[in-house]
Amino acid sequence: MESYFKINPPADLGRKIISRLQLEEMKYLKRRLILCWFLFIFSALALFWVWRMLTTTWSKSAIGIFLNLFLTDITIVFKYWQNFILAILESLPVIEMAIFLGFLWVFLTSLRVFIKTLKDYKHSRIYLFKMKYS
Repeated sequence: MESYFKINPPADLGRKIISRLQLEEMKYLKRRLILCWFLFIFSALALFWVWRMLTTTWSKSAIGIFLNLFLTDITIVFKYWQNFILAILESLPVIEMAIFLGFLWVFLTSLRVFIKTLKDYKHSRIYLFKMKYS
């Protein structure tokens, strides 16, 4: 009767379970690394495209005229400084600047996540190698 309830697991069962868990973690990290790489590349391309859009709209705006006025006749700027500041703010491409800052944030965040995932992946590979051959 007692022989039914007595289970003798293999001696290396714990090592097999841990190695299987490490392999699953490696698969997860590899998938996450590939996803982060594609997100990083996509955000870099999108950032480049938004930068070109921002520079195009910036060159079409009247910011150059106000900058020229500021550099040539500063007395008029100081005399009408409130109107000057409002005119500059109205001529700025605010929507493009906001889009650019959003894509810059996505780019920097994806870069940070990619680097962290790469470090985790390398650390897991080294740990797995040590566990496998020790």
